[in-house]
Amino acid sequence: AHAASAVLNFSENCTPDILTPYLDGIVSKLLVLLQNGKQMVQEGALTALASVADSSQGQFQKYYDAVMPYLKAILVNANDKSNRMLRAKSMECISLVGMAVGKDKFRDDAKQVMEVLMSLQGSQMEADDPTTSYMLQAWARLCKCLGQEFIPYMSVVMPPLLQSAQLKPDVIITSADSDVDIDDEDESIQTITLGDKRIGIKTSVLEEKATACNMLCCYADELKEGFFPWIDQVAPTLVPLLKFYFHEEVRKAAVSAMPELLRSAKLAVEKGQSQGRNESYVKQLTDYIIPALVEALHKEPEIDICASMLDALNESIQ
Repeated sequence: AHAASAVLNFSENCTPDILTPYLDGIVSKLLVLLQNGKQMVQEGALTALASVADSSQGQFQKYYDAVMPYLKAILVNANDKSNRMLRAKSMECISLVGMAVGKDKFRDDAKQVMEVLMSLQGSQMEADDPTTSYMLQAWARLCKCLGQEFIPYMSVVMPPLLQSAQLKPDVIITSADSDVDIDDEDESIQTITLGDKRIGIKTSVLEEKATACNMLCCYADELKEGFFPWIDQVAPTLVPLLKFYFHEEVRKAAVSAMPELLRSAKLAVEKGQSQGRNESYVKQLTDYIIPALVEALHKEPEIDICASMLDALNESIQ
């Protein structure tokens, strides 16, 4: 397990040309761990393999046929509660390997993997199941890899993603000088002070919300006009989050998504893929997004997010 995590640390910042001479040895040893290791070791091997694939990119092609069957076997068979993290890591690894080798090599396996993910998504998962957030990220990587070929799966991916993006934060409010203590040591609760109030928020909810908002931005960016059918649901979800002061990542993702939504609408209208909508729809969307960005900019406490908002405004106006 330590060796696998050392490989992870080493490969994370490597370029393909540094890593390539060592790939034969690294990949074959990690495969041995995948086949014979204890669960913790297997999890470490999956994370290391994902990182190696991500860092070596196209150089990973030659190992694909040896590696992918093992990854798919774990995805399909690791379905006990005790194996949840193993299955989640296999999703991460498969999607990063797919991105590394490209859609022509990955296409057939991608279809099988997406069938498994769709059936998992339809099953009832427990609130603390790590699979959910790993799956959101795996879907987004699969979309990046497959591009427009991913569009048929959007009707499966989007409903739970919108649900996660719309999560209401789980909040405990006390007055700043109250004796009722929100435990500062408790890592599952984040505390912030607003005026004379202290607010404790469950971090897992915030993290899931932030991941979902990032994924929405990613889909809009990747699919361009193909994202058009979802704009009517996504814009009213993300625009209010420009002022979601409980979590910076949520605001950053919402900001980044604004020009992407406008670009998607504009391209769809230009290419005749806008389901009968015309330029007036783009104007309506612009009139909704730009004032919201300007208003959020006035109230934004973080300098770097102000800068992102100005960039987003600039892109949106263009």
